[in-house]
Amino acid sequence: MEPLIENMDFLIKHWAPLSRRYPSPFPVSTVGYIGRKESWVKTAFPTCNFSFVLSGGGEYRRAGRTWVFSAPAVLMQWPGDPVEYGPCGGHEFWEELYLIYPPRLMAGFRRAGLVRADKPFWRVQDAVRLMERCEELQRAVADAALEGAADRVDRICESMILESLLGESQPEPDPADLSVLAIRQMARQRLGGVVDWDDLAAKQGLSPATFRRRWKRILHTPPGQYLQGLRFREAKRLLVETRRPVAEIAVACGFEDPLYFSRCFRRETGMTARDYRKLHHRVV
Repeated sequence: MEPLIENMDFLIKHWAPLSRRYPSPFPVSTVGYIGRKESWVKTAFPTCNFSFVLSGGGEYRRAGRTWVFSAPAVLMQWPGDPVEYGPCGGHEFWEELYLIYPPRLMAGFRRAGLVRADKPFWRVQDAVRLMERCEELQRAVADAALEGAADRVDRICESMILESLLGESQPEPDPADLSVLAIRQMARQRLGGVVDWDDLAAKQGLSPATFRRRWKRILHTPPGQYLQGLRFREAKRLLVETRRPVAEIAVACGFEDPLYFSRCFRRETGMTARDYRKLHHRVV
């Protein structure tokens, strides 16, 4: 079993020290990611935590009860509440994304219905939406230096909690749909190289025809067109936020021929890459 999120570019980020322009009722203190959680935890945390188990499975024990589960699921740790949890039952490890909040927010979480005394654990049925929020969070963390980054992260984390609860009433996700989301994430990590869609599909156990049919139903656009859009979005970001030469940006975004990139960029935006940089530049 491999982690569902490939090449997550952060292990832990502390957001509590950062200022907020538009404060959320639920400012997150820390966001962390564990690609392979192999050891058991037995403790009482001083904070309010949401642990999103994205792949794998195990047991969660609290107040004399035991839940045996497979991902996706959410485990809660409340301030001062002893818990035990870890991988088992055929799972050597699990993949976890966790959110840590200060204990003072517990009352607010309860009022909002996001925390219930009788519900320290729940299964996530709508795994597709959950993975979309995880990818959105990954992009926001990558843009941590931008103004308002902490505001965005607060809202995305709250949305993750909400989607996990709303998703309980949804039907069980199709494993093939989860495979398509994994392929999309792998493609995001290959913007500067060649993406062999059939090879990625085969590694997820999907035939080319099944992969393309599922992809179009979920993402509403062909794989090549989707990847091209990602590459142009990344090119625009690099043009605006860096001083890197246009030719270098072209290669970084998967265009081996800078002249071909320039033609495609003009067709996409109606202006040259240099004019786009002049119009939107942030680096002076």
